[in-house]
Amino acid sequence: MKDAGLGSGDFFCSSQTPYWFTQGKNDASQIYGFLDQAVVFMQVTTKLFLERPNCLLEVGYAISRRRRDQADRRSSRLQMLPIVVPPVDFTPINNMRLGSAIALNDEKKNVNLFAAQLRKLLEQSGHPINDESWTAATGTFVNTNWPNALSEYRSKAD
Repeated sequence: MKDAGLGSGDFFCSSQTPYWFTQGKNDASQIYGFLDQAVVFMQVTTKLFLERPNCLLEVGYAISRRRRDQADRRSSRLQMLPIVVPPVDFTPINNMRLGSAIALNDEKKNVNLFAAQLRKLLEQSGHPINDESWTAATGTFVNTNWPNALSEYRSKAD
């Protein structure tokens, strides 16, 4: 995301080292605060994700936020982008009605679809995208970063 021109203030990842946490404050309420400000919620579902109750709480909060936005008829409601990393099954994710999940696997067409869908949601939310930066970052992600991350993920899962 940084290579695509998004600054660290444009996104946060709750499963990464919590550099964005304020020590001494409740972690869950801080995550909910970030989710209240988010315009796109990207749910990356892995086997480990499904084993962590806090991850499912985040998804529940995001769904709740989206429903609140809908009920308030807000023009810019939270956009959802569900991602599934095999061997996770699509069925439970698609049953959550977040949108059709994209399988991030070895197929470059799916990885390109993910990048295109993320860009579309960001643009719809009014986030400016630099075409040159986005195209370069997408190429690196599709051809290098994602295959390396998937390989590392699989080696840890075995």
